[in-house]
Amino acid sequence: MVIDALKSPPDSKVFTFGVIAVEEFCNRVEEWPSFCIALYKIPHLHNTSYKSFELIRNIVSLSAKSIQGGSDSAGSAASVQSAPQDLARPSGGADTTHKRPFTSLDPSPPPSAPGVEFSDPSEDVQDKIQFAVNNLAQSNLEEKLAEVKESLKESYYVWFSQTVLVKRASQEPNYHALYLKFLDLLNSSLLTRCILHDTYLNIQRLLNAKTTISSSQDRLQLKNLGSWLGGLTLARDVPILRVNVSFKALLMEGHESGLLVVAIPFVCKVLEQCAKSTVFQPPNPWLMGIIKVLAELYRVADLKLNLKFEIEVLCKALKVDFASISPSNLLLSNAQEAANALAQDLARADMLGKTPEAPQPMAAVGATAAASGAIRMATPGTYMHIITLTSDDITVDIFSVLAQHTQFAETSEIFQTHPALKNKYFLVVGKAIRSIIPAHISRSVTVAVCCTRDTIVKDFCGDSDEEQMHRCAQIMARSMAGAMAVVLARDALKNALLREIFELLVANGMKEPIAEQASCALVASNLDLACAIAEKEAVERASVKIDEVLAPSYHSRKRTREHTGQPFYDMATYGRLMYPADFPDILKIKLSSLPPGVLRVYEDYAQIPHFLSQIVANPTGLAALGDGLRKGMYTPADRWSLQ
Repeated sequence: MVIDALKSPPDSKVFTFGVIAVEEFCNRVEEWPSFCIALYKIPHLHNTSYKSFELIRNIVSLSAKSIQGGSDSAGSAASVQSAPQDLARPSGGADTTHKRPFTSLDPSPPPSAPGVEFSDPSEDVQDKIQFAVNNLAQSNLEEKLAEVKESLKESYYVWFSQTVLVKRASQEPNYHALYLKFLDLLNSSLLTRCILHDTYLNIQRLLNAKTTISSSQDRLQLKNLGSWLGGLTLARDVPILRVNVSFKALLMEGHESGLLVVAIPFVCKVLEQCAKSTVFQPPNPWLMGIIKVLAELYRVADLKLNLKFEIEVLCKALKVDFASISPSNLLLSNAQEAANALAQDLARADMLGKTPEAPQPMAAVGATAAASGAIRMATPGTYMHIITLTSDDITVDIFSVLAQHTQFAETSEIFQTHPALKNKYFLVVGKAIRSIIPAHISRSVTVAVCCTRDTIVKDFCGDSDEEQMHRCAQIMARSMAGAMAVVLARDALKNALLREIFELLVANGMKEPIAEQASCALVASNLDLACAIAEKEAVERASVKIDEVLAPSYHSRKRTREHTGQPFYDMATYGRLMYPADFPDILKIKLSSLPPGVLRVYEDYAQIPHFLSQIVANPTGLAALGDGLRKGMYTPADRWSLQ
C-alpha cells in the first residue's frame, strides 16, 4: 500500500500519506532491502529532498556496491552512516550498549511547545505545589486546583509530571481517579503530553530493569503504571500507538526471554482500563487480538498460577468468557520459524562441511520436572472460573460487628462530644469495607481453592479415606483463603479507611491536623477488625467451594467402597505423576494411606497466625486455635464473635 501511494503524483494527498508512512519507520527501513529497491525504482522520488529517501538511496547504493564487490566495507558503512542522526528514534535515555529484553516499548519524543523552555521551579514553589498535591482530596479539589494553577507555569510541566504525578501514580493506585480528574481540570494538552511521555519512560525503565524480576515492589509499581497508562489513554478512548507500545510483541519478548512474570501483569493492568472505554470494549479487534495472545500463553506457556489469575481477572473485568476465546498461534508460528531457521543452518553447514553454531534457545514451554526438582502431573488441573463477588454478596453483618467491637480508646472524647458522629463513622467505615473486600476475597478464595484442589488430588490419589481427604482439604483451603484475604486486603483497607475517616472528620468541622491524627489512631486500633471481616467471609466461602470442587472425588471413594467393598484409587492421577531421577522413594506417593508426616503438614496449616495480635496477645493459644479450626468449630476471625 505504501509503495502504491508513493507512485501517485507528488502533489496528491495519497503521495503525502506514503511519505508520512515511510518517515514513521525509516529507522528500520534497512531491514527490508527489497522494499528499498522498489522505492528506488520510482522515478520522481529521486528529485525529492526528504531525509528518509536520502537514507533509502544510500542503502540501495551500499547494497549494489557490496554485490559488485567494488568497494571496501569501511567506505560502505560510512555512506550509510552519513544519513542524518535525527532519523533515529529516541530511546528514552536507555543505555543502547546493553541489550534490553523489551524493545517493543518506545517512548514518544519529548514534548515541546513554541517559546517554552522547561526548567525546575524554585524550592519554595516546589514545596507549595507538593503540599497542595499531598493534601488533594475530592472534598477540596477546587481549592487545591487554584493553588496549583497559581504556581505552576508551563516551563515547570516536565518537573511536575516527573516528580509529582507520575511518581505518585506508581505508588498510589487508589488515587488514580483523583489525579486524572485533577489533570482534566488543569486542562493543558502540553502537560498531558509531558505526563504520558514520563509514564512511558518509567514503564520502559521498570520493564528492562534486572531488579524488577526479583523485586515485588518494582513489579507492583509497574502494574500501577500500567493502570495509570490505561487510564490516561484507553479509558478516555485515546489509542496507545503501536510505535509506543506493541503489546503482542511485548508478550512474545517476555516469553522468549523468560520474563512473562513482568510482561503479563503489566499488559493486563493496561487492558483492564478498556472496561471504562466506549471504543475499546470487546469485541474491539485490537483488544481481542491481544487477549487471544494471552489465551495462547495461558494454555501453552505453563504459566504460574498468579499469572493465570491476572489473565482471568482481565477477562472478568472486560466481561469476556475466557473459555470461549480461541487462542492465537503466535507461539507456534515462532517455534516453526525457529525450526525452519535451524534446518537451514544445518543444511548450510552440511554443504560447507562445518558444524553449525548452537542456536539461541527459545524460552522453554514449561520447565521439566527434573529441572524444577518437584513432582508434577503430566496434565494440568481443570480450568476453574474466577469466583466473583460484589458488595451485595457479603454475608457478614458489618454494621453490627463495628458497633460491637470498634475501639475508640484514643479518640473517645471526640465521639462523646459528638454522639451522632459515631453512627456516621460506622456507616462510612462499613461502606468502605464493603466496597474494598469483595475483589480481594474473590482472588484469595479462587487461589486457595485451586491450590488445595491440585494438592489434595495429587496427595490423596492413593488414599481411599474420603473423610480424611475432606478434613485436610477443609483445613488447607480455609487457612489459605483467610490468610490471603488478610494480606491482600490489608493495605487497601488501611488507605481507604484513612481517607474516608479523615474526610468524615473534616466534613464535621474538625481541623485537618487533628482529623489526620484521629483518623490514624482509629485505623491503627481497628484495622485488624476490618481485616477479620474479610478473613471470615473468605474462610466460609472457601469451605463451601472446596467441597463443591472435590465432591466427585469424595463420592467416587464412598461409592466404590459401598458397592465393591474395595478401596478406591485415583489411577488416572497416579499414572500422570512424574518424579526427578534422584527423587527419594520414601517421598513418592504410594497406593496406601498418607503417612503421618504428610498429614502433619495439613494439620499445621491451622496453626498459622494471620495477625500479629494473635501472637502478641496469646502466644500459647495457637494450638487450641488450631484444634478449633480442625474441628470446624470456629475460624480465627471468630475471636470477635462475627456470627
